Amino acid sequence: MNKKKVIFLNSIFPVLSETFLFSQYTKMMDAGLEMRLVSSHKPTKDQIHPGMEPIQKQVDYLCDATVIQIILAHLMCLLRYPLGYLKALWTSFFVEEAFLTTLKHISGAALVLGRYVGKGDQIWVHAHFTYGATAIALWTKRIAGLPYSLTLHGSDLIFDNPPDLGTKLDEADVVVSISQYNADYLKENFPQVKQSRVAVLPLGVAPLSEPPVKKTLSGDRPLRMLSVGRLSTQKAQEYLIRACAKLRDQGFAFHCTLVGEGPQRDLLEKEIEELDLAGYVELTGAKFHDEVLELYKEADLFVMSSVAEGMPIVLMEAMQAGVPVISTAISGIPELLDYGKAGILVPPADADAIADAAKQVIEQKVDLSELSQSAIDHISDNFDQVKNAIRFKQLLESSLDG
Repeated sequence: MNKKKVIFLNSIFPVLSETFLFSQYTKMMDAGLEMRLVSSHKPTKDQIHPGMEPIQKQVDYLCDATVIQIILAHLMCLLRYPLGYLKALWTSFFVEEAFLTTLKHISGAALVLGRYVGKGDQIWVHAHFTYGATAIALWTKRIAGLPYSLTLHGSDLIFDNPPDLGTKLDEADVVVSISQYNADYLKENFPQVKQSRVAVLPLGVAPLSEPPVKKTLSGDRPLRMLSVGRLSTQKAQEYLIRACAKLRDQGFAFHCTLVGEGPQRDLLEKEIEELDLAGYVELTGAKFHDEVLELYKEADLFVMSSVAEGMPIVLMEAMQAGVPVISTAISGIPELLDYGKAGILVPPADADAIADAAKQVIEQKVDLSELSQSAIDHISDNFDQVKNAIRFKQLLESSLDG
């Protein structure tokens, strides 16, 4: 019996830093989408939220394949798709990706084809980001002609410059962008990608079980600032830390909590020490999603200092929780903040601008009640996780039906 299936390819799944993928997949499965979850690599124990274990058991990890299984998968491809397979091996010498990495991606494609594609089956492959998972999807198309789509987030399109980016975009049957900004960037910088193949479909957050508590600032205690994100060059938390030094020097009382872990931790710790901000700025390390949700309830202000982003879920969550937000005006963030109606936008890499915006909040020169309500309404109207997951499911099903 012929089957219709969507194969979701991931580089590593599930992981704490990408709970939006976990949520999106579970919502689409709940809505009845026939799908298979495939991941190149396994997450470590500290990368998994406790609630992710059940879905993790459904993931096919390509890294578990034995040498014999990989060899058999290649032989299957040679027998079933001789022209596509031999052409793929030949073209592997002419791609930007390192040759050994390319062979791993071709092996991943061979495993996917051997495990999930039967004669007459209708298969659609989807990958998030433009990294290894999309490379595997590309090779499944080159070998066996399987159509594929990919979701563009932000850094994967604009900042990281992954190998063979243009080829991955050009050969994709559908390109899903989480923001209009990405779609416009695509049109300007990759004109070979037909706009008819581009769909703008934001991510979203789950509706709250109870209405958010409106924030009121009190002069009786320090301002409680919160920032959540991987400690990385893209997130650029050093500008927030420097802004904190400026606020301290101007005599403002505050406490800034930075949640996250990553390669920039040593640099940020050094920055805090050199600026003598112990007691003002705290690095908590990574926290589980439910812990972060609790932190929104305590925060007076959420700050994002990133220099490269897509459309951050943490900003959506803070806005939905009624926390006023300050964020850099990059990528899809102006859309998310309704171009300044639902949050305060500042230039990237500008500690002075962050400090000035926070000062406006502390001195109550901003109508926080109006700002927060606008944010809550904007998220409810445009970034509902369930509604957007259903839209994504419908897009994939219509693509599958051709």
